[in-house]
Amino acid sequence: MKKIIKIVFSLLVVLLVMGCSEKRDTGTTAAVVKDTIKYTRATGPASIDPQNAANAPSFQVTRQIFDGLVNVNRNFQIEPKLATDWKISADALTYTFNLRNDVTFHNGDKFTAHDLQYTFERAMGSPFCALVTEMIEETRVINDYTFEVFLKYPYAPMMECFGSTFLRVVNRKVVEEKGEAFSYDVTGAGTGPYQFVSWPESNQIVLKAYDKYYGGKAAIENAEILVIPDATTRALALENGEVDISFIAVNDIPQFEGSAKFAVQVPPGNVYNFVDFNNNRPPFDNKLVRQAIAYSCDKTELLIASQGSVQGGTVTALAILEGQSGFDASLVPYPKDIEKAKQLMAQAGYANGFSTTIIATDDAFRRNIATYLQSCMREIGITATIEIQQSSAQQANMRNGNYEMGCMGFTPTSVDTDFYLYGLYYTGTTYNWTGYSNSNLDNILLRARSEQDSIRRDSLYKEAGRILYEDMPDLPTYIINSVFAYDNNLNFIAPPTPIVDFYEISWK
Repeated sequence: MKKIIKIVFSLLVVLLVMGCSEKRDTGTTAAVVKDTIKYTRATGPASIDPQNAANAPSFQVTRQIFDGLVNVNRNFQIEPKLATDWKISADALTYTFNLRNDVTFHNGDKFTAHDLQYTFERAMGSPFCALVTEMIEETRVINDYTFEVFLKYPYAPMMECFGSTFLRVVNRKVVEEKGEAFSYDVTGAGTGPYQFVSWPESNQIVLKAYDKYYGGKAAIENAEILVIPDATTRALALENGEVDISFIAVNDIPQFEGSAKFAVQVPPGNVYNFVDFNNNRPPFDNKLVRQAIAYSCDKTELLIASQGSVQGGTVTALAILEGQSGFDASLVPYPKDIEKAKQLMAQAGYANGFSTTIIATDDAFRRNIATYLQSCMREIGITATIEIQQSSAQQANMRNGNYEMGCMGFTPTSVDTDFYLYGLYYTGTTYNWTGYSNSNLDNILLRARSEQDSIRRDSLYKEAGRILYEDMPDLPTYIINSVFAYDNNLNFIAPPTPIVDFYEISWK
């Protein structure tokens, strides 16, 4: 019996030592040492080709795999990446970049200025990238490690454009070998800290740290991005340890706040949330109808209905954030005024109302917006049907004008006002899915984007804001606050958008 007890005790000691070897003290709770990080989002990417991707879930993936000339950090400051330094000509029309000579693609190919020229030419031919390439006249390879970009006109936030996901360098050989498959298989094509592994039908994108990354190998070996549309299910996945970081609903904050195991961060956001009207299709071609819908709802109620709390965002009258050039505090969201809304409907010739369809993706907060608007519009005679679509399908329908109303969000490359106003409202731009066109606004936006004097630029954007406030091409709702809950054993600082850079994260 003593022998048996001794053997059992020895085994217990061995097991205890083995268990302890898998843990380390974090100062809070003991954490299993991990070589993987898992992040969950509500929606998945439509494409992971940086020159042909148009939504935040796509940017989430491409930012890990591909690098650009520079990076725009969480504070919107410019940092060197593939470029070591740069020079801007006195007339602000020529940008000369000196490049790193120690960079390789994930397939082992050497990176040179020729890859940048191919990438820029590819981006300049893509409608998705027009927001950051429209001002580019041409590019030139001086030698393997010197690259020049020539602009048509001076553009104040041009460096932010160079840091956008749209201009992240791709490997020509891989792109041409993959053909159409490059939208979902970018194996070997990037120079970023993580390389692509797989994107199965389950919508779980798998990445692996690139051993030869010029900035030093990522602290976490593997990264996975999981798509879980339901907010409650996302929160449960985090609680159960199935994921490490989750973009959660405001209602779920109390579930994780104050926990020794989890932490919550709610940084001020910069993602513009809105409802598009198809301005080219009756009755939404009539601004009185658009104004009537704006008067049918209370924007704070809409925010609460969507997010569960005012913590979820900041109501806004325009796609201009407080602190941006052109912000005008006198322009406030249209208040709820049912009588005024009915009068506008009658003036527009729709006293008896009409029927319409709202399309939204299957993320809860946009579905909630559609449901709230459906109820509000019923009060002024509008019967709305809600149609839930996959992100890629919704984008295709809106891009092609095959919709009447759509719940959307806009994630900018920069917080410069031009990215919001020119990108969303200039006639014919890729993200002007409303089809809105106003020649006076177009002229103002063109003048503003090349204006170098900040005071005159601010005045121009205020003028543009007043036009948009009157025309109501889309319904501004709120600026989204990104709400992150995560394993407390992670070194993590939440960004202002739901786009997380895994390279900046490590386990304690």
